[in-house]
Amino acid sequence: MEKGKFESAEGRKRRTPGTKSIALLLALALLAGGAVGGTLAWLLDSTDKIENTFSPSSIDVTLSETTQAYKMVPGWTIAKDPKVKISADSEDCYLFIKVEKTGGNITIGEKTYGFDDFIAYAIVGGWKTLNVETYPGVYYMEIEGAEKKGTEYGILDSGSYGTYTWSANQVLTKPEVTEEMMEALTATTYPKLNITAYAVQLYKSNTVKFSPAEAWAQAAAMESGS
Repeated sequence: MEKGKFESAEGRKRRTPGTKSIALLLALALLAGGAVGGTLAWLLDSTDKIENTFSPSSIDVTLSETTQAYKMVPGWTIAKDPKVKISADSEDCYLFIKVEKTGGNITIGEKTYGFDDFIAYAIVGGWKTLNVETYPGVYYMEIEGAEKKGTEYGILDSGSYGTYTWSANQVLTKPEVTEEMMEALTATTYPKLNITAYAVQLYKSNTVKFSPAEAWAQAAAMESGS
């Protein structure tokens, strides 16, 4: 065989890649694979934040009247127009009024007089009473639903005493009141009709109402400051 035309087995052996070359090739392959793996994108998603805000509730009651000082003339009516209102944004509630008669306590001779000997009045029929003996002068109504809020409710109704009558938002000076009776009055014994309004939460839970007596107990506690 001519020299140079064919390689010997020893020459071919020398051209076979060595161990170091194979290790280098494997390292390059791993680097390439790592570079490809590093570019993979994750599948991701999210929602908008839901914010839960818990705002306070309230009940607001107002009591108003045009005038508060009056003069008694026997047999005459006196304009007196107290009105009470629960604000439109209030929660459902019991609306209470407490009507207190004071003064008029005088004695002439052997006869003692009181408020009812001077003034006659009536309460609007829409007001309910609690036990009259246990809760004298206390009236209430349930204010439930938007249509009952933001509305003024009158307190004094029309009525009659013997042949005398009076209209809503009026009271009557009784005709038998004498000048002697009025002269016996002092600043501390003038007849007074005091009205106070209260509002108390109607429901104790989502579906169960307080009883009127339970609610009034809370109003009375507020009145006494306890």
